[in-house]
Amino acid sequence: MRLDVVVAAFIVLAATGSAANAGGQVGASGSGAVTAYDDFIKLSADQRRHRFDAISPENKAMIVRTHADRWLQGNRGRLSDSETAVFEEIIAFFTPDLYRTPPDAASQSRQESLQAKMRCRVSPEDVHEATSVLRETKTPMPPRPTWTYLNKGACWINWVLEGVVDNIPDATSCTAA
Repeated sequence: MRLDVVVAAFIVLAATGSAANAGGQVGASGSGAVTAYDDFIKLSADQRRHRFDAISPENKAMIVRTHADRWLQGNRGRLSDSETAVFEEIIAFFTPDLYRTPPDAASQSRQESLQAKMRCRVSPEDVHEATSVLRETKTPMPPRPTWTYLNKGACWINWVLEGVVDNIPDATSCTAA
């Protein structure tokens, strides 16, 4: 799974609350009751989507942070210190403000900084597993780390090539001297 796809999914999950809030759907649960993480995660994927749209920004942030924190606690032993630090930043990224308003410049900057830290530092599969509260089933974790040196090398090579390609002048823009 490509990291840019996982990062996009990560951002969509964050933006889901903002879009729903703009449409007046957030916090529409008449009683204002908080949905506990353990109750939320027992729902089907379709029920989770509906419930997620109906709960408050504080409740959304709590659910996503709890999910990611429990994932981190269960996988801490196989993660490096730098991977653990990135996942702790991911957890801190999910605040009620993220679900309350459309992203402002500060939120956008924080998101871009986090994306840069995620790139080539953590496994895309791990990011997906840690942040996906709306999927139906959980996949069992492999007994060994999934983010191998070969995966990291391929990520860095792609990153370097993307930077080089962006800086190659267009043949039509060159003039003969």
